Amino acid sequence: MGGAKHPDLLARDKQGVLWLHKGTGDVDGDGHSDLLARDPKGNLWLYEGTGKAAAPFKSRAKIGTGFNQYRDLFSPALQVPGTGPCVDPPA
Repeated sequence: MGGAKHPDLLARDKQGVLWLHKGTGDVDGDGHSDLLARDPKGNLWLYEGTGKAAAPFKSRAKIGTGFNQYRDLFSPALQVPGTGPCVDPPA
């Protein structure tokens, strides 16, 4: 979307505002944009990108629990394969 070398990441905040994070989004290093999401119970889900517009993501996979203790989730290093998501201090 942003024209950068690395894929972009879209995120929605509690107010419903959509944010574009340029140059991030490939969590697993396969060249396709992935999506991390946290549900209200604090489970962290990975939606691996397929690179196909008709079915952009594979089925979600739970990759963590207990993330409801954090106010925000972010990862400036998402584009680096082998690095996990970063989290901010507990709320």
